Amino acid sequence: MNSNKELTFCADADISLFVEVRIDGSVVDPKNYSVTSGSTIVTLKPSYLNTFKDGEHTIEIIFKDGKAATTFKIAKQSSNSTATTKNTTTTNNSRSPKTGDFTDAGIYILLLGMLVIAILGVWKRKMV
Repeated sequence: MNSNKELTFCADADISLFVEVRIDGSVVDPKNYSVTSGSTIVTLKPSYLNTFKDGEHTIEIIFKDGKAATTFKIAKQSSNSTATTKNTTTTNNSRSPKTGDFTDAGIYILLLGMLVIAILGVWKRKMV
């Protein structure tokens, strides 16, 4: 509260599908935020954030094919940050493919370790 800090949210959706922003179920006037690409980045302006009562609030970024939602908390100004976010959820009704590699590296590390042990075992037998 009473801060000059803005609050930024990033949604993993194409900016061309962006429709609007809602906070606590109400549509936010576009003068109170900016939207930029890089997925879709919504930045709430400090003057708008200062109108909120302290407590938890929900933001929804609405797209033509779904929405991204999360909660954030406005707190009285202290040495800590003025807003925090948690509980990110995304709803996407499109049939677009998922991109990126979400492979768990742990299995590869385990296999590498087993390979090193096997090589050392064979090498040790040859030395004897």
